[in-house]
Amino acid sequence: MALTITAAYLSEIIKAIRVKETTTSKEEVTLLIKAAAADLQRRGVGIIDLDDSLTKQAVKLYCKGHYGYDKDNERFIHAYESLADGMALFGNYDEDGDSDG
Repeated sequence: MALTITAAYLSEIIKAIRVKETTTSKEEVTLLIKAAAADLQRRGVGIIDLDDSLTKQAVKLYCKGHYGYDKDNERFIHAYESLADGMALFGNYDEDGDSDG
């Protein structure tokens, strides 16, 4: 899976998790975005389009839950898991175009 993470996309995710945009945060958040995409695929989401609104929300929730500086990280992880599982069941995110998996 080859992802193209634009500078604008990265900045949007960094803003969403409310951290200062530095070289280190860019590197860490880039890795988290890639991890979120890989986890979505692992959960059965066959099509990863970072510009899709649900995928973008899932990435934001994953990053908020895994960046590790928020007391609510478990809440974000749970929200991510629920969204990811729902996306896996929804046919639009299945490579075959059906909801059978």
